[in-house]
Amino acid sequence: MGRPTSYNKQQLLDQIVEQFWQNGLLATPVSQLVKITGVHAVSLYSAFGNKQGLMLAAIDHYGENGCMQIEQQLNQQAPAYQNIKLLLTSLMDRSLDDHAGKGCFLVNSVMEAANSNPQLADRAKLYLERVCHALQLLLERAQQAGELEQSIDCKDAAVFIQSIMFSLRVMARTRGTRKMLQTTIDYGLQAIFNKRD
Repeated sequence: MGRPTSYNKQQLLDQIVEQFWQNGLLATPVSQLVKITGVHAVSLYSAFGNKQGLMLAAIDHYGENGCMQIEQQLNQQAPAYQNIKLLLTSLMDRSLDDHAGKGCFLVNSVMEAANSNPQLADRAKLYLERVCHALQLLLERAQQAGELEQSIDCKDAAVFIQSIMFSLRVMARTRGTRKMLQTTIDYGLQAIFNKRD
């Protein structure tokens, strides 16, 4: 029997995200969310409207939390090179520890829903664009501080760094080794900052 409406919404969204992440947005029935969360379908529909609302809320929950963590990392009081390297190294570690091969929920959502549900794909893209913008702002600050050559286009460089982030996820899922992923990080940073540790 499902729980009444007295539940922690953040914890509920964590559970919903996990189900959509494991099984796919479109393939996960609301009945499965009811079973896992213990919340009545009526309560879920009351809170989120319909399954589309549930899926959008899951993307927003994951995207907002993920963006806040990344922005916090990028805004540490350290040179941009170190902050970006820490971000990429942390992503590498998490990707290699992702033995279930779930990848990034936002990227998965874009890939899954691009043709069948553009609203979901567009919502996920907003958060990916937010990450790219945060990277661009950091690179612009680095350029002003003399840490980055003036010839570097910060917007293009931010897109390049985000492509490295995507690559790390894919490489980890296709049995890439730590050495392979670390080499990708090192050469990517060298291309932008013209330095390697």
